[in-house]
Amino acid sequence: MGEGSVLELGTELVGPQVCFGAGDLRGVHVLHNDALVITANMANFEVARAMVDTRSSINILFYDAYLKMDLEMDLKPVETALFGFGGGMVEPVGKVMLPISLGTYPLQKTRMVTFLVVDSYSAYNAIIGRPALNSFQAIVSTYHMKLKFVVGDKEGEVLGDVQAARKCYVEAVKKEEQKKSKRKMVELERETKPERVPDLLSVRPEEELMSVELVPRDAGKVTRVGTQLSSELTSEIICFLRKNTDVFAWTARDLQGVDPDQVTHHLNVDKEKRSVKEKRPLGAVKDKILEQIPREENIKADHLAKIASSASSCNTRKITVISESSSSIEVEVWEIEERDDWRYGIYQYLSKSHLPEDKWKASRIRARATRFCIIGDLLYKRAFAGPMLRCLSEEEGSYVLREIHEGACGAHGGSRSLAKRVSRAGYF
Repeated sequence: MGEGSVLELGTELVGPQVCFGAGDLRGVHVLHNDALVITANMANFEVARAMVDTRSSINILFYDAYLKMDLEMDLKPVETALFGFGGGMVEPVGKVMLPISLGTYPLQKTRMVTFLVVDSYSAYNAIIGRPALNSFQAIVSTYHMKLKFVVGDKEGEVLGDVQAARKCYVEAVKKEEQKKSKRKMVELERETKPERVPDLLSVRPEEELMSVELVPRDAGKVTRVGTQLSSELTSEIICFLRKNTDVFAWTARDLQGVDPDQVTHHLNVDKEKRSVKEKRPLGAVKDKILEQIPREENIKADHLAKIASSASSCNTRKITVISESSSSIEVEVWEIEERDDWRYGIYQYLSKSHLPEDKWKASRIRARATRFCIIGDLLYKRAFAGPMLRCLSEEEGSYVLREIHEGACGAHGGSRSLAKRVSRAGYF
């Protein structure tokens, strides 16, 4: 049947029939009201806590789960807001199309599904709504805690995770209780909070002011007058102020009857001592003239630098360089710690099945290794809908970035465009 076609009454249907029976209740507590929460394979990631919601008209992937998946694809903008989601309006971060696989091989089915990425708290990682269910032609039974769909002439199924469903429910209830307690605290603060006393320091004039020189040609003796006064009243006020400039105290010495020593700050300096000018540190090199040496005359130094840069690690030691003038210079070479190559753990796991003793590091490497493979002793990363990307070390990556950014063919682009150009060049 084509998309949008209507099935007429009396039409004979050909194909397997999807049904639920008593055999589907094995391992399920009959008296339950749990939601159907499953684990789905999304873009080669096993995403747990995916709730199947037949009431949702959209498919939702929450932003925290999207970041953890580290997908190499940009979000497309979405102009429509979500209403009734979490009790209000939510602006989606964007949308993304991902391949989803349900069931287990050989009774497995894969479809491309569009998700709206939402930056909001949820106990779930994703919500599988009606669009995804219809694309799989899936039938849901919350009573049997199971989802079924047709694969060829057979039935595929996905079992619900009862424990995950109950954990998500408990987390959602706790979050709602925290919100209610916060609302009560805010209401109590509003009731017990005293009336706000106006801050005199924050008072601002209601009109703009203009500066007036009370003493002509003396910019230090200035006052301000309102600009909304009439011209006659403004001129009278200015004349009155200029006649009585003696009542203004411009400096501490103008305060009559007050000792200037009480209002003037003096530095505690011994006038009998001679002032000392601080000398500029010249370092260990004095009276030396720096001269640039041509490259053809600096072959030995270049060779020494290449040996030092190629060594993975070296101990602290001193190298004595003897010049033609029979003078020697001792150069101290400090210890360089070897940086961990991010490819090492993944390469060891794929080639020799070696994992570190730390359980957290081992699980992280095992999860990341699913996106990599080894071809001819080289590590490559599988790219979604793209070619294999050769994995580079930190030094190789820095060299490639410099060449693409500022090399002979460099465009001096931004970080995103630079990353995309590196990926198009076949590197990761």
